[in-house]
Amino acid sequence: MNHQKNIVESFFGVALSKQTYLNILYLLISFPLGIFYFVYFVTGISLGIGLAVIFIGLPILAFMIWSAKGLMRFERLMAEAMLGIHVDEPAYYNTGSNSAARRFLLELGNPDNWKSIIYLLMKFALGIFSFTVCVSLISVSLALFLSPLILQIIMSNVGPDAYFYYTSPFSYIGFTMTPFQESLVFMTIGFFLSIITLHITNLITYVSAKLLYFMSPVVRRIQSIS
Repeated sequence: MNHQKNIVESFFGVALSKQTYLNILYLLISFPLGIFYFVYFVTGISLGIGLAVIFIGLPILAFMIWSAKGLMRFERLMAEAMLGIHVDEPAYYNTGSNSAARRFLLELGNPDNWKSIIYLLMKFALGIFSFTVCVSLISVSLALFLSPLILQIIMSNVGPDAYFYYTSPFSYIGFTMTPFQESLVFMTIGFFLSIITLHITNLITYVSAKLLYFMSPVVRRIQSIS
């Protein structure tokens, strides 16, 4: 009995959790951030590689690598503030020369820098997916849940004639209902769909957090180039 109670509480309790709505906000913010990251790095890296033959592109590439570190730090701080998770800050120790050229080559050859850039580019696809799922499912579940209110608005503005050409979907399975009864059924469906939607958004946020863990730079010692 307690086991069944725990299942019910975990299913419906998601709607009362503050973290659930922070997760949704995090996913919605990921959409504009993903667009910015994609445009920024695709433009900057392409420009840097294209101009590298005349050496103007090298400072651009160096700036892209430097900015990737800063943006990854921003991603870690945002995840810590909104998701309540902690991702360790990477620590780098350069044991080589202080030469600017050597430091650039070290940074250029550091795979963690490119992992960061790849993650920030992946944020574009993840942001679009998250935004689409959130907006679509939330809109549909909210519209269904508000069916009685929508019915009243239609009846008060259009009147019963609004249903003259309406065919109830329940009539195809042998049920006859009044419009108000149908709206109550749709409201119930919308309620359960909204709870399922919250669980789906939590799952997407969990996957996003795991991806951030996996793609974040690790603590390592950078060796000099001989």
